[in-house]
Amino acid sequence: MTAQQPFLHPTQSSQTSQAPQHIEPGLLSVFRLVVGVELALQSLAVFFLASSHTLGFNADSFLIWTQLLALFIYLFAGRAQRMLHGAYLPLALWVASVGPVLSEAAGTAARIGQGIHGKSALVDPTNLYVWLLLPLVLISAQYRRRILLLFTAGTSLLSTVLLAFLASSGGFGMTTVVGDAIARFVLFTAAGLIIVQLSKAQRAYRIQQTVQREQLARYALTLEQLTISRERNRLAREMHDTLAHTLSAISVQLTAIDAVWTADPENAHQMLRQTQELTRAGLDEARRALHELRASPVATLGLIPALRQTAERAAARGGFALSFSAPQVNFSLAPEVEQQLYRIVEEATANIARHAHATHAWVTLAFEEYRPRRLTLTTLRRGRRALILTVRDDGVGFDTAKPPPAGHFGLAGISERAMLLNATIELASAPGAGTLLRLTLPL
Repeated sequence: MTAQQPFLHPTQSSQTSQAPQHIEPGLLSVFRLVVGVELALQSLAVFFLASSHTLGFNADSFLIWTQLLALFIYLFAGRAQRMLHGAYLPLALWVASVGPVLSEAAGTAARIGQGIHGKSALVDPTNLYVWLLLPLVLISAQYRRRILLLFTAGTSLLSTVLLAFLASSGGFGMTTVVGDAIARFVLFTAAGLIIVQLSKAQRAYRIQQTVQREQLARYALTLEQLTISRERNRLAREMHDTLAHTLSAISVQLTAIDAVWTADPENAHQMLRQTQELTRAGLDEARRALHELRASPVATLGLIPALRQTAERAAARGGFALSFSAPQVNFSLAPEVEQQLYRIVEEATANIARHAHATHAWVTLAFEEYRPRRLTLTTLRRGRRALILTVRDDGVGFDTAKPPPAGHFGLAGISERAMLLNATIELASAPGAGTLLRLTLPL
């Protein structure tokens, strides 16, 4: 262990000597700037003292200047930082802390050597306050309380011990020296503890911000992946509603044509013509779906006109009459909500056109008071309403207890969209009794 190791940051104790030490942001820049300013001012002081031939009397000034010059070169030497790694800052702080104390003792010894005795032999104790102020602030900002106490107690004790060796030859008492050392220890410790506490709070805040940024980055990544997954599911539903239905029907038709091609050519040709018509219809459906993927009718027409348009198109394809009802008052929902409602109506009416063999269908949009099945503190609020979407037909219906045929995902797509809206879906149907789809969206 080196002599400078007590200055190591506590969080770096487990790192190897080759690992770079964490330095508080801006601390090194402030260190270099202040040392540069101090060196410039001290150079002027040394110049005037040399001009007045009193430099020998003020030997401590020259020693301080020498220390500042060495420290300035050291701090701006990038090679030193690369070579010393974690010991780079502790060594600089050690020089800045011990140098002024040694300069004070050297200045006192120089005065004694010139025949000055008594209290006049002592260097002005306020000088030590000035020169130790910078390392006090930096050590308090970089390290914890025990390092601060090591600095304040160490500099005070070192100053007292050095001057005690000179007291007998200098003819001054130790009462003043000890009093100055104790006062400096108390004052520096109190100020340093305040800086340590402030730095600790700033450090905790930075760590919290870093953690929050990492959490936000993970959340953004998760949201991106979820968005991609939802978009894939949406595209899968769109492909199912267009290509899957058409290709499935074409496959069945071609199989039937192949079976009767030799035995009944006339019937085979008729089925082939039906297959061609089915192919053209599927192509039209695919083009329609691609067009709606590029530009949603909801964005261009508005929710109610877009719902009416898609329902009328389904009625035209399926050959059934349509009754459409919606509120006459203007209202607006979130864009993603309106888009999901549009896709649900589009899928529901398309199912009527494909499978229901209906003569009439009803699409209704209305507002009702929200009556949830399970009461909670949230749902007990008065005046809460719900948007009710109903799609009904008088077609052949089906048995809801049976699973859908393989390759049919229309109802599953509607349920997924309802879950995205936090809405509830009710489906009622029976063979020969038509089908009722009711979606309740709490507002």
